[in-house]
Amino acid sequence: MEVKDINGNVLTVGMAVRYTGTGTTGEISAIKVEDGEGWVRLEDSDLWYNTGYLEVVDKSELRRAVRKGVAVTPLTASGR
Repeated sequence: MEVKDINGNVLTVGMAVRYTGTGTTGEISAIKVEDGEGWVRLEDSDLWYNTGYLEVVDKSELRRAVRKGVAVTPLTASGR
């Protein structure tokens, strides 16, 4: 069974996608079918998403999303 996004695009490992519920983007690291539904795992989060809520995006959007991530303040030697 081919696994497709909400627009009918066939999904493959390595593609960039957006979860329409939250806007989360990521690169597909695995694909599976369970009970007739497609699921993909995103590389960074290691979470599984139902493909009925995903849309393929350009990888440049994936890179922009990563750059817009939360800034982390480095810890000092004291741990603060």
